Parts: sequence; C-alpha cells; structure tokens
Amino acid sequence: MKKNLSIFALVIAVIAGSYGFFHFNQGDPNSDRSPMLNNEISTGEELDTIRPGGFPFPTLFNFNYSLIGGVNGGTVGALMVNGKYYFNRWNATTYYRYSNNGPGGGPGTLTDSGTYTGSTRDLAYDGRYIYAGKSTTQLGVLYRLDTGNLAQLTTFAITGQDIRALAWDNNRKGFWMTGFSGNLICKDTANVTKGTITSTLTGKYGMAWDSTLSQDSAWVWVWNQETSGTQNSLNKYHAATGQLKATYLFTLTGASVGIAGGADVVVLPGAPPQLVLLLNYQNFAVVGYKMKDVLVGLEQSNNGVREFKLGQNYPNPFNPSTKIEFTLTKAGDVTLEVYDVNGKLVQTLINGYMNAGSKSLDFNAAGLSSGTYFYKISTNGYTETKKMLLVK
Repeated sequence: MKKNLSIFALVIAVIAGSYGFFHFNQGDPNSDRSPMLNNEISTGEELDTIRPGGFPFPTLFNFNYSLIGGVNGGTVGALMVNGKYYFNRWNATTYYRYSNNGPGGGPGTLTDSGTYTGSTRDLAYDGRYIYAGKSTTQLGVLYRLDTGNLAQLTTFAITGQDIRALAWDNNRKGFWMTGFSGNLICKDTANVTKGTITSTLTGKYGMAWDSTLSQDSAWVWVWNQETSGTQNSLNKYHAATGQLKATYLFTLTGASVGIAGGADVVVLPGAPPQLVLLLNYQNFAVVGYKMKDVLVGLEQSNNGVREFKLGQNYPNPFNPSTKIEFTLTKAGDVTLEVYDVNGKLVQTLINGYMNAGSKSLDFNAAGLSSGTYFYKISTNGYTETKKMLLVK
C-alpha cells in the first residue's frame, strides 16, 4: 500500500511540474526555507544542482538522497569525519552516517543510523568533537556531540547568539556562527568574541572555514538561501578583513527541495588527498566540489588529519603584537624566522629542537616599521611562508 501511495505522489509531482507550477507549503515539516515574501514558485524543470558559470570548482560527486526514505526528510548536514559523512535531521532526532566509498569518494554505504539530541542545524568539527546549534529554538546554546553516535556531551552558553550556521576556525580557536540574518560572529566556548564579519545576507544556513585553498589567507564560506526562492548563493569572505571576495549564484528549478543546508570544507583521503567543499541541498543532495589537491602532510585540521601546518597570524594587520600558531606531526629541529619585503632576516623566533604538537607564540614588532613582513617555518625538510602586515 505504501509503495502505491509513493508512486501516486510521484505521478502527481510530475504532472504538477509539467504544468509549470510548484506550491511550497511554509508548514511542511521537511522544509526549512528562510523567510520569504512569496511562497509560490513557477517552474517546469527538474530540480538539480547545476554549477553556475564562473564557479571555479568542478563537481567531484553528487549524492542524491531525495528518494531515500528518512534521509530525505529534513536533512541539513554536510560533514565528513574519519571517513564518514553525517546526515542530521533538523526536524527530528534521527541521524545517518555513510562511508566515503561512493563515486568520487562521496557517500556510499550506510554504516549506521540512530537518535541524537535532534533538531540541530549546520555541523562543525574542531578535530575532536562535533558541534551544532538549534537556532532560535534554543537561542545561545552550542552543543558538543560525540563523533561516534552524536551523543550530547555538554553545552556552552553563547550569549544571545542564534546558531543556525556554524564553522570551526582553527586559527582563532573559535566558531563562526550566525542566524538567517545578522553578522558572522566568531566565539569560543567561553563566549569570548574572536572576530566579526559584517553580512547583509538574510538566509544563511551553512558555513565553512579553510586556510588551505590559499597560501596566505583564510576564508569563511557562507551557503545562503536567497529570498527569491529560486537561488542559493555561495559567498566567500576573507576571515581576517571581513571583505566579501566572491559570490556565486546557484539557480534552483523548484522550491522547498534543493534550498541551502549545511556546508563544510574537508580533506578527502586519497592519493593525493583532495580539499573538498561540501554543500547540502536540503532534502535533495550533498555535493562535493574539488577545490584542490593537497600535498601529503599538509591536510588541514578541520577534517581531523594531523599535519605540518603554519597558521595565519592573528590579528592581521597587527600593532605591535600578533600570535603565530603552527602544528608539528613529529619532533625535530625547527626554525621560525621573520623577513622584510627585501628578503632580509629581521628576527629569529625559534631555532631549536621541538616536540610534536600544536604550538603558539607571540611576535612583538614594536621595534619594526610599518609594512609587509613574511614569517617562515622550516622543519623536517618542510618549509612554509606566510605574509603579515604591521600597521602603526
């Protein structure tokens, strides 16, 4: 009987599409659209995830889950941890996990499903735990979840903050968070503000952070439901300055299904590993876009891969002090040096043996003139250089 009903529903949907109309019900429990002025969309085409012109990242995989019962009911997550993709429902207490053995390294085999605290939105991973928020239903609460079964471990009070979209910033050791509207705020679990990016977007649903795409910059990506109801936008912000660098508009051919959900940037294991942008088209698909190949040993930590990593100094620009962080995968001799724009060595910050692990130090440039400087780390045959700006 259920099969016959499903076929009947599918026929009705096809007929509706052929006559060029689609009615979106704001009360649909499996839809979570941002506020709209008009809830009726006209279309005669099939829903898809077509990349816009000028979008620089090719599609690596497209996991269409629209016909998978349960998974297609309010799924918003876009996250991969330890080779498993996480699908969490915002309107229920169910989650699903898939192995990364599908085409292109995308979701393949369903490994397990279960119940969790429920109704959370965009997921984020700090290298140890998964985090999420329930948006306005529990304003100002950040949830820490176990990576194995999404069991709730603890909560953190984030004063008055709507946590609909969420991304871990490994440089600032805090989370970028926002609601449908409002600015992007970076806070740590102690409620200390680490950064602010001004944003006028009104349908923000997913966020991602990465510092691997560019050698000397970190980016905050915002996956946004456009209020017209026929487009999603992907927006690229410079994490340090807050400047909007690019916007890509993804045209939808229907409403309710395919609107923006969660987002993340992960490192997909392989030979070589690949930096991948994950975008969830709510109730419809999770798509992976290849950003670049990653050299072995340079995987970024928001996928939990240990690495040689030199972080971007913070704050930047700075006056006169800034913090430099880096990670060593194994012990060895380390040099960390600062050069001016002419390549002249101006200061040696580290020159000696260090154990593996995450490191942090403060660089005080009180005796230097304003301008651009470069800091370079060398260890175990590995070298990386980043740029910083001193403004007095």
